[in-house]
Amino acid sequence: MRLIAIALWIGCLLSSLGVVHAEHLERKYVLAQEKAVQHRDELEIEWEQLQLEEAALAAHGRVDELARSRLHMGVPGRDALVTVLR
Repeated sequence: MRLIAIALWIGCLLSSLGVVHAEHLERKYVLAQEKAVQHRDELEIEWEQLQLEEAALAAHGRVDELARSRLHMGVPGRDALVTVLR
């Protein structure tokens, strides 16, 4: 009878250790998931900001102004045009 009681006590102890370990793993994985979701949200915000910046940099008026001021480009005159016939 004493042997059965000891075996049951050891079984309960091992079972409780298993529960503690499972809870620890669950908390660890939930924390990792929350960090991943937060990182995803930060990346989405950064992506939206980059899209806005790209749209601003690619605006036709800005490109035209940069071409004229920095690259000294302009509309070619009649004498600079060459027609290629095939």
